[in-house]
Amino acid sequence: MSGPRDLAELEARAKAGDAQAQYVLSAVLGRQGRKVDSREWLRRAVAAGHPDALFTQATNILSGIDGPRDVKRAEQILRDAVAKGSQAARRPLAVMYALGVTGRVDWLKAIELIVDAALASHAPAQRELGLLIEMAAPNDPRAAFALLQAARGGDGLAAFAVIRRSARIATGASHDELMQWSEGLRAGNHPLAHYLTSNVTTSASPRAASLDRSELLALLREPPGLRIPIRNEVSDGPRVLRIEKLMTAEECEYVVGAALPQLNPSMVTNPMTGQAVRIPDRSSSTASLAPLYQDLVIHCINLRLAAAAKLPYENGEMLSILRYDIGQEYTPHFDFLGSKNDPAAQYETAGQRVRTLLVYLNADYEGGETEFLSNRLKVKGNVGDAVLFYNVDAAGNPDLSSRHAGLPVRSGTKWLASKWFRERPYKL
Repeated sequence: MSGPRDLAELEARAKAGDAQAQYVLSAVLGRQGRKVDSREWLRRAVAAGHPDALFTQATNILSGIDGPRDVKRAEQILRDAVAKGSQAARRPLAVMYALGVTGRVDWLKAIELIVDAALASHAPAQRELGLLIEMAAPNDPRAAFALLQAARGGDGLAAFAVIRRSARIATGASHDELMQWSEGLRAGNHPLAHYLTSNVTTSASPRAASLDRSELLALLREPPGLRIPIRNEVSDGPRVLRIEKLMTAEECEYVVGAALPQLNPSMVTNPMTGQAVRIPDRSSSTASLAPLYQDLVIHCINLRLAAAAKLPYENGEMLSILRYDIGQEYTPHFDFLGSKNDPAAQYETAGQRVRTLLVYLNADYEGGETEFLSNRLKVKGNVGDAVLFYNVDAAGNPDLSSRHAGLPVRSGTKWLASKWFRERPYKL
């Protein structure tokens, strides 16, 4: 909106019953801080059946903005939004099917939603599809094609992936496109913008590719990318295993970019009150990727991490992405739960926190090793390498030798993915 006159015209159209104007007016008023008026115009747009208004209402319900979270109601509204033509609604609905949050797990329905949204030129779905294809069939030209279409549709995460690929393979993007996307990502403070260089390849075209619905559904009929590299034990007290290249460099960069909007100062749970609090011992920033706010790419990564831990996917807590800047650290601590009375810990239902899996998402930093205090073992992986350690002994009791620390970063920025696993299914 450029001024009061435009706003007045928009209000006039909204009052006349224009559902699109009602939806846009709701968004404008929300940005102005007029929350009550914004909700009223969203309600009217929903009542008129506007597909993107339905999508917005469902995401508000999932986030608890307009009252208690109601996943089943949100799912039904997302279904309605898809039926009325919202491509954006297909992505969260796909995650719901993949997780089975209101019924049984239905991966095929989930992937159908993403493929159909991508074929309808929805840029985030094109990006998601490209990365899923890469998981299923590395170097398949359809992955590059989908990512390029997503980047041209304005998707920043896809643009980053295309630029990074352009240093080693032809992507089909022009030099001007690559430079424009690089400038936009730097201006948008992408956390890995320093990786973007002028070393790009544009002289040759990529292998020909097309996106055929039936072929894509056949390729992605099962969650891709679940093969686990060899686990190598490096310590038996505490029990620590290293897993090389558990994630690809592209996947590592993707989760860092996806986590950026959700980064906040890292917190710990006060065992007496159950409240999350900030303490000097943990000076990093964290983004916890809740299941219903992720996509199928991150869902498949979570499935792989659970397989690497040799525990059911349902036992995993939220995937957390941590950023440690120079001087930041996590002082010596245990990951097991010390109090069965902690109301935030779900101890009675989910049990003890038995294993921790860390994935090193970058390597261009100094310091920042994970150190186990009992035997002075220090671990630092290359990009995509993981360390898995046990927080309890063979009898299930807390293992006091598992005390560990994230040492201070001396230069650069350390990015780390962290996943805790419980004895039993954890309710997210």
